[in-house]
Amino acid sequence: MFRLRVGNDRFTNKNPSYQISFYMQHSGLDWGILTNGRLWRLYHKDTAHKLDRFYEVNLPELLETGNINNFLYFYAFFRRQTFDPGDLSIEAIRLASADYARGVGDSLKTQVYEAQRHVAQGFLDYRPNKLNPVSAMFKAIYDNALIVLYRLLFILYAESRDLLPVRENTRYRDSYSLESIKKGIQKDLDAGNSLLPNTATLWAQLKALFSIINEGSPPLNVATFNGGLFDPEHHLFLEQYAVGDLHLQQAIDKLARVNRQFVDYRDLAERHLGTIWKKLLRQTMVGP
Repeated sequence: MFRLRVGNDRFTNKNPSYQISFYMQHSGLDWGILTNGRLWRLYHKDTAHKLDRFYEVNLPELLETGNINNFLYFYAFFRRQTFDPGDLSIEAIRLASADYARGVGDSLKTQVYEAQRHVAQGFLDYRPNKLNPVSAMFKAIYDNALIVLYRLLFILYAESRDLLPVRENTRYRDSYSLESIKKGIQKDLDAGNSLLPNTATLWAQLKALFSIINEGSPPLNVATFNGGLFDPEHHLFLEQYAVGDLHLQQAIDKLARVNRQFVDYRDLAERHLGTIWKKLLRQTMVGP
């Protein structure tokens, strides 16, 4: 299969992704196809230089499913007529996808702040915390609700980009991942099953995931992520207090879905995530 890295240098003629980007840049073509017969990748000129932006189909794996609809996706994207002008052209699909992603990104911006409110309220409503509603405690709750959001957004993005082994490690995916947690929440909410405010099952699951990311886990293929975001010694409030299930369930769902559909953080433009990060950071600096 293709390798995106050759030695320590991605930007080399020995790297097929770099080659296709180079060819597209100098030929002036909008689209490029790269294949070794098994894997088929479709690149666009605006993102080919990033080397990890492409639409990929594993053809043998697809054929093994025996699902004709899956094969039709391959045919639709890679046939010759796809690159001709028209309403069903690959360019029309790309523009429609960009418009959809922009709409999702704008909706997500609003939902992030709703998620923040749910996390903060979850700290207050969880009775075992015994938090006093005084101004100093409100500031601590607010600041740590933002830390929880930073962690959740980081994990959603990292899992979508395979920086965390959702596809590589079955045990991580099924037992620890935010991917698994958000899908469980989806099933509960769609069935009308809200969790209770004075249980903290979801928080315990998240704490286990936070610890894995902070410390790393060779059996789960998780590397150690430095930087302090998940370091318990840097965030003692989160070690002492919990977010109740009722509000945490809503907060995670606000980050995971827009219009009842899961947000694909891999395809979400960096500018949308960047805007969200900047606004959250600005709130952290100026306070509530």
